[in-house]
Amino acid sequence: MAKYFYFTAGAMTLPTSSKVWLPSYLIVAVIWGLSFYFVEVLLTAFHPTLLAFVRLTIGALVLLVINRAMKLKLPFKIWKKLFFMAILMNSMPGFLFAFAQDYISSILAGIINASTPLVTLLLLMLVFRDQKVTRFQIIGLITGFIGVLVVLGIWTGVASGQLIGVLAVLAATVGYGFSLPYYKRNIVPLNYSPTSLMALQITISALQIAPFAMFNLELRSAISPQIIFVSLMLGGFGSGLAYVLHYRVTAKAGAAIASTVTYVTPIVAAVAGVTLLKEVLHWYEFAGATIVVLGVVISQRQKAVS
Repeated sequence: MAKYFYFTAGAMTLPTSSKVWLPSYLIVAVIWGLSFYFVEVLLTAFHPTLLAFVRLTIGALVLLVINRAMKLKLPFKIWKKLFFMAILMNSMPGFLFAFAQDYISSILAGIINASTPLVTLLLLMLVFRDQKVTRFQIIGLITGFIGVLVVLGIWTGVASGQLIGVLAVLAATVGYGFSLPYYKRNIVPLNYSPTSLMALQITISALQIAPFAMFNLELRSAISPQIIFVSLMLGGFGSGLAYVLHYRVTAKAGAAIASTVTYVTPIVAAVAGVTLLKEVLHWYEFAGATIVVLGVVISQRQKAVS
């Protein structure tokens, strides 16, 4: 769920007057929104570490094939930089989201994930100090924090299991937040193809998680055709093709439009959770999600006035 960070880094901001990017945008929103549903299904068969390994391995294979078809070379010269990026953006979040959904619903995971831009902003302000604090950022952060509390229904009490799941998702968003300034400073200036970067990065992430997966090979249930299909969808599309499509949206529509996919994915996650998994969407989760997205929108207003 690290998709929007590459675009806020400012690598590509080409404007367009047409809507040729819209189909790719919608496909990406659906794929990443459904990823929470896919994870929930795969958890019936796989341990979280094995799930992450399967997902990343399939994604790496898809990206390597695409990279080969485009006749691009893999950037092996910067493998050390991509090793660090792979931890923050792929292997660690890949495990943490699966681990979290052992404790919380796919809906809640999708909603909390929507707060990622706010966590990134907080880290940029407090740790990296890359930008001057504005009143919009402060208001946005406070609004988003209130939204997260509303999502959790904090007044009803939070079960220990649910708290573990929420903390795991937030830990994943912190990883995303640290990866943004690192990517912007150390990788964007090198001008490598985004496709070749992701192909090598996802491959490295699969190798990172492999040793941990080997200790959790015992299946929770038999491998069914559904598990195989969902694995291919989550890995091939969620950790593979969707990255290529998102880069296309950024190139054709600009970074601002591409980053708004963040607002759509929790809606898709909620619809899938209710209709496909029969999860319950509480009124406060819906209200909290709205407040979180509002906080993200407010925090980004500073770009227009800075």
